[in-house]
Amino acid sequence: MVISETLRLHTAVPFGLPRAVPSGGASFKGYFLPSGATVSTQSYSLHRDPTVFPDPDTFNPERWENPTKEMKDISIPFGGGSRICIGMHLARMELRLGSALFFRGFPNAQRSNKEEMTEKDMEMQSFLLMAPKGHRCLIETN
Repeated sequence: MVISETLRLHTAVPFGLPRAVPSGGASFKGYFLPSGATVSTQSYSLHRDPTVFPDPDTFNPERWENPTKEMKDISIPFGGGSRICIGMHLARMELRLGSALFFRGFPNAQRSNKEEMTEKDMEMQSFLLMAPKGHRCLIETN
């Protein structure tokens, strides 16, 4: 649940690369897309749809306890379709293993206040890839 919620809020690549609608155009959910039009799927926007994820900017892992079909369908942290990340399952396993090993080794870990680290440092910035604004993450382990 925690990993799914983290990937929802902080997808590494928050937007899709632009694509051109093929010749002849295409219809999608009642809309006609003309030939040559630029289209893209943005996971950032999809993952923050308040009709699917109430209070979308809040970290709430419990929302994945009983996910709806729409939540599952709209969750695309690794892309989708023919261009989905081929390492998706490996990445999820690495996230589970890495998180488990970290918290087993450092059960009392918390964000550090040393070196004037603040919540502002952890706000996300989106360029091609998302990264913390402070470009660092300091952790104290007691």
